[in-house]
Amino acid sequence: MSQIITFYSYKGGVGRSMALANVATLLSKWGKKVLMIDWDLEAPGLENFFKEYLKDTDWKQQKGVLEWLYAQQNGEKVNWQDWVVKFKTSESKTDLHLLVSGKDNGNYSDMLRDFDVPQFYEKHEGGHLIEQFREELLAAYDYVLIDSRTGVTDFGGICTIQLPDIVVMLFSPTEQGLMGTQKIARRILDSHSKLQFDRYRLLICPVPSRFDSTTEFQESRKWLDRISTELEELYDNWLPANIKLNEFLQIIKIPYISYFSFGEKLPVIEQGVSDPAGLGYAYENLAMLLGRGLDEVDEFVERREKYLEEVSGEETTTEWPSPTLTDLIFRIRIFISFTDKDASLKDQLISKINLGLSNKNIEFLYRKPVLLGQSRIKILSDSINRSDIVLLLISNNYFIPSSDVISGYLIRSDVHEEFDLIEKSDNEKELIIPIYLTNNYKSIIHLNSLSA
Repeated sequence: MSQIITFYSYKGGVGRSMALANVATLLSKWGKKVLMIDWDLEAPGLENFFKEYLKDTDWKQQKGVLEWLYAQQNGEKVNWQDWVVKFKTSESKTDLHLLVSGKDNGNYSDMLRDFDVPQFYEKHEGGHLIEQFREELLAAYDYVLIDSRTGVTDFGGICTIQLPDIVVMLFSPTEQGLMGTQKIARRILDSHSKLQFDRYRLLICPVPSRFDSTTEFQESRKWLDRISTELEELYDNWLPANIKLNEFLQIIKIPYISYFSFGEKLPVIEQGVSDPAGLGYAYENLAMLLGRGLDEVDEFVERREKYLEEVSGEETTTEWPSPTLTDLIFRIRIFISFTDKDASLKDQLISKINLGLSNKNIEFLYRKPVLLGQSRIKILSDSINRSDIVLLLISNNYFIPSSDVISGYLIRSDVHEEFDLIEKSDNEKELIIPIYLTNNYKSIIHLNSLSA
């Protein structure tokens, strides 16, 4: 069944348009008929995500939503289909279709300022005109993705209340973003229930965005708990009762990756969708859920590859048995403490642990180069506190003889802060295991028993 899906955000800068563009790209990759509509009339620009594929389009002459609204208000017979731009990405099986906001010329701002949405509804039967538009969209496409304006606007009300079947609400972990999303969601649902047209229940899918769970793990966990409490009612309409919301949020959150914060990019093409920590993978999760209309989410959580096959129509193959999304949440995280001189032994250890286990649901954490402006202590502390196991690779390189400390040893300068953080770790579930390296540094004692 065809779906109209509106992407909304209470505040800007959360990646709303980027999410829409990447979801649309994946749906076209899966052979779906997709139309994108740039309804962010005050700040348009959805086409910028696809400029590589739209080099020959004259945007100053390309009519769109605003011209269509004016034509409806004036009783003019126009076909919005004539203004749709068609193109393919490098991944597309089917053409992507785009209806822009309007002509990029000197008259656009004046037209936008002069159009009166309440008058359009009250004096020009705008509700019926929009309803007819909705029926035409559903008849022509499998998915219609609408990019809405942020905040509270009359134009935004059209595409968040009357047009959609699903509203995706992206928000960042801030007080303003969270509470604004909750407030607008309730307003949307209340207004939707009063529509004079027959509708199924409107589904709202809140999506936490710009989450940095790597260096700010403790803080992100607190925010996910907070989101679970504040927005639970919005998920209740479609999330199965056997799925814990806090765990589900870990799956659907959109991570923050600094590289993709510059310009308009398509990570599903540039980065791909195979890395569970990547943006492309996160967008694929969202595209899968929306592709199935937020239906059978329990299968999505427990059998992701099967769910992907259903929505994409493609058979998925993996070298190893594919972990479920629940597995990805509960992966084992191992922090390894070592000196730089023992780095090669650290690599041997990781290799042998991987060989000794039948599943690959392990994440290895260890001291890495710190970028300019980052706190080395904070990054180390977050990594240690979110680990399940800490391995200490202890060799003669780990200590330097000294007569000034107990047992005649002083921790080396390159790991003494790290060791201190391990001792002070507030993770009660953390298991600390010392691994003693032999004097010739060519083997690791008890490695086989550790792998088992």
